[in-house]
Amino acid sequence: MKIFHKLLLGYFVVALLTCVVGYCAMRTSRDIKAPYDHVTGDVIPLTGALESMRFYGLRIVSSTVELAYLNNVAAASQHEEEVELLLASKAQIKGILLRCEKLMVEDEQESRLYNALRQKTVLLLEGSSDFLQQNKKQSSAEAYVEGKERFEAAEMDFLAAVDAAVQHEKGEMDGSGAELADRIRYAILFMPVLSAVTFLLALACGAVISASIARRLKRLEKGVELVSQGDLSVHLDIDSSDEIGTLSSAFNGMVLELQRSKDDIVTTSNYLDRIIASMADALFVLSAEGVIVRVNPATCHMLRYKREELLGQRFSKVLEDVSQCETLLEILNRDGIIRELEISCRTREGEGLPVSFSASVMENTSATSRHHVCIAHDISARKQAEQEIEQLAYYDPLTGLPNRLLFSDRLRQGMARAQRDKTKLALLFFDLDRFKDINDTLGHACGDLLLQGVAQRMNSFVRRSDTFARLGGDEFVLLCNNAGGDVSVETVAKKIMELFEVPFELEGNEVYVTSSIGIVFYPTDGTDATSLLRNADLAMYAAKETGRNAYQFFSDEMNEQAQERKALEDLLRKALLTDQFTLHYQPQVDLATGRIYGVEALLRWFTPERGYIPPAVFIPVAEQTGMMRGVGEWVLREACRQGRAWVDAGYQPVRMAVNVSGTQFLHPSFHTQVESILRETGLEPSLLELEITESVFMSDPRETALSMERLKELQVLLAVDDFGTGYSSLSYLMNFPLDRLKVDKSFITAISEKGHSRVIVDAVIAMGHSLGLRVLAEGVETAQELAYLKEQGCDEAQGYLFAHPLPAHDVERLFSMTQAWQENEDVPPATTFA
Repeated sequence: MKIFHKLLLGYFVVALLTCVVGYCAMRTSRDIKAPYDHVTGDVIPLTGALESMRFYGLRIVSSTVELAYLNNVAAASQHEEEVELLLASKAQIKGILLRCEKLMVEDEQESRLYNALRQKTVLLLEGSSDFLQQNKKQSSAEAYVEGKERFEAAEMDFLAAVDAAVQHEKGEMDGSGAELADRIRYAILFMPVLSAVTFLLALACGAVISASIARRLKRLEKGVELVSQGDLSVHLDIDSSDEIGTLSSAFNGMVLELQRSKDDIVTTSNYLDRIIASMADALFVLSAEGVIVRVNPATCHMLRYKREELLGQRFSKVLEDVSQCETLLEILNRDGIIRELEISCRTREGEGLPVSFSASVMENTSATSRHHVCIAHDISARKQAEQEIEQLAYYDPLTGLPNRLLFSDRLRQGMARAQRDKTKLALLFFDLDRFKDINDTLGHACGDLLLQGVAQRMNSFVRRSDTFARLGGDEFVLLCNNAGGDVSVETVAKKIMELFEVPFELEGNEVYVTSSIGIVFYPTDGTDATSLLRNADLAMYAAKETGRNAYQFFSDEMNEQAQERKALEDLLRKALLTDQFTLHYQPQVDLATGRIYGVEALLRWFTPERGYIPPAVFIPVAEQTGMMRGVGEWVLREACRQGRAWVDAGYQPVRMAVNVSGTQFLHPSFHTQVESILRETGLEPSLLELEITESVFMSDPRETALSMERLKELQVLLAVDDFGTGYSSLSYLMNFPLDRLKVDKSFITAISEKGHSRVIVDAVIAMGHSLGLRVLAEGVETAQELAYLKEQGCDEAQGYLFAHPLPAHDVERLFSMTQAWQENEDVPPATTFA
């Protein structure tokens, strides 16, 4: 018999037993269902309907009584609502009565109860209508009381009929509940016994069938286990006509097929060999001792070895570091795997080759042999890219020198080494003198060639242990490790300056360049990179101040000067915000009339912290820090405001002379600023004279000419301040629209010596007059100087001989004196104002 048939027989027996249990359960359920349906289908709905009938009957009673009352008090709105409620209750009770008729038809007693209930309900409805009708007709009191009593009697009869029906249904429910409980107890006792018997019969049937199958399956399982262990000599002798017999025959056939397939393994091995041969990465198979037992063609191509030259050799043969082989084997034996470790292999020619190395341990199934499978990927291209990235990150692209980032790292290392070895570290900071002039005249391309030439010369001179770097622009720095002292470092600085004595060849031009060098030592001049570079920069600027093409050692005085300049810079910024500046005014006298024709506005600064600070001290700081434009704008606005205030006060208009710095004058918006201030203050443009030094004219002649033309369009006067101390060029005097020359006071002071100064003063006065310019002498302090200037025909003068720079209110006193002399037609002597 087939296993399927055996199992089918077992299933049939179980199904038969299940049907028996099911039939008994259905009979029991039907016996329980009859009383249950009676209760849920008849008794409970009828009881609910009777309770609803009681509720709506009572509502009819209450509505009837309420309507009777409302008829007497004439409340129309409430009356209509109560009528609607009464009618709705009557409709509801009629509907419930019809439902009760359908439910109370099972026996004679229920029919009687229904008839009584229907009769009492009709009487209740009729009694309500009669009572309300009598109430509307306003019958006598006796008739009203009689009608009310009939209505109340109908109410009592109705409630009695409802209660009788409810009591009957409760009795029906109690009887059905007792019957239902008896049948449930019977089912509880009978069904477990029947289920237990059925289960035991099914269990016995299953055991018999399972036992007949399990014995043969055990033999089949044993055969499969032997085959899985590699024993292909297994043969099963199971004679049966069922599926297990068929399976055993198939198993025997499979074993024979496996024996035939064993020969195909060799073919599969050849296929794997082809896969390995096609790999792009190098493959090594090593023995447990590190001997190469297999390689692929990619290995031979990468290392330029022949296959037979590698097989049988130790893996250390292809490693640049021979000792690394043992380390790799130790890691493999410990961890079993190596992932992407960067090592250096060695080619047949002995060249180093960076590779990414990965390896794992391979064991056979019986763990009788152990090999290492290694993969090596050539990363030389990636390493070259990393070197190029490092070159971009740490080296200057123009000169190839270390940049600021790499130099900072070398400096930190040098300081650590100097501290450890108790040695000195020297830092030479230098830039190229007037490098901007080369860029402006020859172009930035020549400037770049010059920087490259400097780098080449310095690289040929610098020691291998030192670092020469470009910090940016034309700034270079030389780091000398293990510096011997001031004398040896001074020798280095001199040699650097000698390198610049030879001209540089820039696109066919021979260019001579000098450098200014600042020198500091670690740790005496600074204990960190920031302080060393800052102090070296200070020393370099000190070298520039000595005339350039020089070197200068750092000193504490330089640091003090820098700190003083920084403190002064902070005070200047505060002064601009807190309005600490004031203007004093020095009168300018017409030597022909002796009258004051103008004043020069001079900036004064009184600080709460330091008191009076001279302009010679803070003006250079303001120019270096870029604050001069803000200071100059304040001076211009305040001078114009004061000039207008004197005019408004009734004083005779005087010309206001204001000094203008080069950065302020050459700014593109300067003429717009002047125009705006004149408009804001209301000062006549012809009363404003702007004084400009000769250096401004020569720094950018074209821009200077354009700016002066715009200012002349505003009718502002222009003067050359401190004439004779700069270029003293006739060209700009002829080409620029000037109004006045101011002879520098250094020439006026030297007039009494009867030397070259008199010749210069005479020449300036004559030259100014020949060009149609007024000439003003600055710094006149003695009557002898005044007499000489008058004799030579000088037009105007100012100085201590006439008056010191005065506050505005003292100048007003001079104006009042001058005005009084004019009214008396008296010309004051030139020295009266002193």
